[in-house]
Amino acid sequence: MEFTWRFPCLAKDPPISPSRKGGFPIDLMWELPQLAAFVEALGRLARVIVWDQRGFGASDPVPDATAARTEMFADDMLAILEAANADRVTAFEMSASS
Repeated sequence: MEFTWRFPCLAKDPPISPSRKGGFPIDLMWELPQLAAFVEALGRLARVIVWDQRGFGASDPVPDATAARTEMFADDMLAILEAANADRVTAFEMSASS
């Protein structure tokens, strides 16, 4: 089964990939001034790769609601990093929840 993700990459290496647990689609990220400034500041240091996880924003819906979410997230992240030609990346979680 093939899936579609949308992800922008801001230039420079090494890549940084902040992840979010849903909440808002990446298209709206630029509408939040503090978040846009943060991501742009990261972009001055490294290439930033963000994406909508399956089921959020412009990405395809989750095909199976009973699927293992952690494994699906890891598979999706690997697919995104491969598509962005990123063999090494610094990843961090930036959601507000704990």
